[in-house]
Amino acid sequence: MYLRLVTNNKFELTGDATLHEVSPIDAFKYYCNSVEPIYQQIEKSNSQSLLKFFGGRRGNSFDDINAEQIASFNGLMEHLEELSDACKYDGVEGLHLGDTIFNLTKTMRSQYKQLLEYSTNELRKHIDDEEFFSGVNDYRSRTGVGPVQLNNIDEPDVVKKIWTVFSEIDAYENYNMSLEKFFGIDVSPIYDRQQFLFEKVRSIYNVLNIVGYQPDSKMAKEKRFVAAMSDAGHASMGSFADYVFSRDQAFIKKARAAYEYLNAKTRVIEVRLFDEK
Repeated sequence: MYLRLVTNNKFELTGDATLHEVSPIDAFKYYCNSVEPIYQQIEKSNSQSLLKFFGGRRGNSFDDINAEQIASFNGLMEHLEELSDACKYDGVEGLHLGDTIFNLTKTMRSQYKQLLEYSTNELRKHIDDEEFFSGVNDYRSRTGVGPVQLNNIDEPDVVKKIWTVFSEIDAYENYNMSLEKFFGIDVSPIYDRQQFLFEKVRSIYNVLNIVGYQPDSKMAKEKRFVAAMSDAGHASMGSFADYVFSRDQAFIKKARAAYEYLNAKTRVIEVRLFDEK
């Protein structure tokens, strides 16, 4: 069975998903044949900032990562411009759609570069050594909270209990922070709407990883980082199902915490092999 998110005619997420009965081999072949390399390239380049936040890319500056991201984004814009050659006119008004798309991609290139420059300048206000920066380690050091303090928290109400710990820290009290803002499940600042359940699950799962509740290990290594991001995706998509099965204790506890707080129907079942105690 293949689970896929549903979008409307504007390619906007609807919060629903469809389930298709299909061979996993056929589904994987279709994915490999339909995904353009440029899409995979920009997805990977955009994840590098978060990888560095987890302590990866040691020895690289923010400018190094920005240059990679700009190159990938320009590649995507060039790909869109090539596709636009097939639709020079709209067939009704005779407008030059190719020219319209070209002007739009030119604007987007400029905006993307400005956005990266702005975010980098903001980060540098709070970082001494950006080449060996670890946002996660710095955050846990400054709050005085991490796995030692959080891994002893038991069900139920894990998310609420963790927020209670952080809400007593002066920085959060002074900024009038709420649980929803802390876990990133408030109104989306990007789409200006309430987030869907699967989006909230992913956000809570990732924040739990950052603050140190049952965190994934060695996330400064790219393979481990990719695996952890995939786990967050699995938890997110799992919110459409009745059951999620796993042997990963860290995944189980984070997923259960997110589902419980959001009143999701999904139950997380721990799988044990016969030779395990």
